[in-house]
Amino acid sequence: MNITQFWLNLWPRCEDNRQITTILLAMTCFSHLKRFAAPLTFFCMLFVMNYPYALGKDQQKFRDTLGVFNIEDNPSKQDWGYFRQQTFDWKKDLWYQHTSQGHALASWHWGWRIAWVKACGQKQYFKSRLCREIIQASETDQALVVRSQTVEVYHALFHNSQNKHVINKLAKMYTNPRNFRRGQPLYISQEIISAIKGIGGNHSTLVIDKLVQMNQQNTQLSKRNKPQKKY
Repeated sequence: MNITQFWLNLWPRCEDNRQITTILLAMTCFSHLKRFAAPLTFFCMLFVMNYPYALGKDQQKFRDTLGVFNIEDNPSKQDWGYFRQQTFDWKKDLWYQHTSQGHALASWHWGWRIAWVKACGQKQYFKSRLCREIIQASETDQALVVRSQTVEVYHALFHNSQNKHVINKLAKMYTNPRNFRRGQPLYISQEIISAIKGIGGNHSTLVIDKLVQMNQQNTQLSKRNKPQKKY
């Protein structure tokens, strides 16, 4: 293989400007080789084959992940592990790469949606733009398990804070018709009540009383509208 063929074969592997710059540096290296300078040739080969990937390791992982993850499928154990060990900046890049393609939270499988909510369950990231978008969407998610995970995040981050804004958000989540079946509250309703109680304060007491009263009214209405058995 001559030097021209070598560069033509190597060029498709260059995936960002830093790697292209590295190739140009390597070309300079080869241009100064003497015909029998085998040790230097070997060094230049190692430089070309490895250094571009060392520089762009995180970016390469990011691109590979975009191709590997199928956001419409439930994440595998390996996917979960890989996603969890990545930095928040990496997750942010992944998120906005997909949103730029029109993939909002609802486009992801519910397993992935839980993963995103969990990723925002850390205090240092919760107020970021990314997490505000994710948590806001998860509050009304179609999947009960995703909404339940959101309640858990609120409960953990705002325990004993007496935060009225969060209490009102949870109260609004409570009224979601998907939290009831045949007039009876599902388990998430009790989780919301527990979260509000854990946040504490006089406002939480008032809100809980209203929600319990509303629940009783819904139960009575459900019994009233229940078809009577004919004997």
